[in-house]
Amino acid sequence: MSADVKEIVVAMDNSRYSLSAAAWGAHLTLAFGGNLTLVHVLEVRHLNTAFFADLSSALGVSPVDHSYENYENAIEERGKNILMAGEQVARSLNVTPKTVLTRGVLHEEIKTITKEADLLILGRRGDHSGYGSHLFGAEGERAARHVDCSCLVVPENYAAMTRIVVGIHDSGPSRSAQRWTERIHASFPEAEVNPVHVIELADKNYHDRGMVERVGDQPVEVVTGNAEYVLVEKCRESAETTLCIIGATGHTRTLKEIILGTTSFHVLHKLTGPVLLAR
Repeated sequence: MSADVKEIVVAMDNSRYSLSAAAWGAHLTLAFGGNLTLVHVLEVRHLNTAFFADLSSALGVSPVDHSYENYENAIEERGKNILMAGEQVARSLNVTPKTVLTRGVLHEEIKTITKEADLLILGRRGDHSGYGSHLFGAEGERAARHVDCSCLVVPENYAAMTRIVVGIHDSGPSRSAQRWTERIHASFPEAEVNPVHVIELADKNYHDRGMVERVGDQPVEVVTGNAEYVLVEKCRESAETTLCIIGATGHTRTLKEIILGTTSFHVLHKLTGPVLLAR
C-alpha cells in the first residue's frame, strides 16, 4: 500500500478504452488503498441553445426549447449509463467508486475535478475509437496537458503489467517518475523494472548532474541516442505488457516543446501500451 496515493480519477466516455481505464483505476486503488472517482463530462459547447436557435431558424421550425430539453435529457441519461458501466467494472474488482456527472468543457472540468487527485487515468482513444489509428485522442491529450497531477493513458484492454520501463534524468518530473516506479513495483513486485537514462547525441556538454544510479534494486542503464526513440524501443523489446513511466516535461519548457510537444508526448503517441506521465 502507498499512503501517498490517495485519490485516483478516471475520465469516462462511451468507448471500450474507458472500461479499460476503469479496470486500471480499480487495480491501482486496491494496490494503493486510496479512493477511486469515475467522472463523465457532458460536452455541451457545440450543441447549445444558440446552435439549436440557428438550426431552427435555418429550417424554419420551432420551438427550440423542446428540442434542446430533449437533447439535454438524452446526453444526461447517456452519461449516467457510461458511469454505471465503469462502476460495474470497478465493483467486479471489489472497489466501490464515487461517480461524478458534470457538464462543461472536458479539459476544464477534468482539471477542476483532479485538483486534489494524485493520478488521472484516461483511455488512449475516446468515443470515436472505432475510427483512426491508436494515436492519443485530441480531447484526451488536451486534458492530460492541462491537469496538475500525473496522468496514466491506457490501451483498449486491461492486462497486468509485467515490465516497467522508466526514463530517468535529473528533472523534477523525472524524480516523480522514479517515485511512481517504486510505488507501483512495491505493489506489483512481479513486474520487471528497467530504468533508462538517455544521453542525447546533441548534448555535447553533458556531465553527470547527480543522476541516481539505481531505482529500487535495479541499476540505471545509460544509453546514448534520441530519448523518445530509445524509450519506445525499450518498451517494444518484449511482447508482454510494458508500462512506460516518464516525466511529463523535461528540464525546461523550450520553444520546441511548446510547438511540437515534449519528449513524453512523442513517446505517448508512438506506443500503444500504457504510459504514465509523471508530474
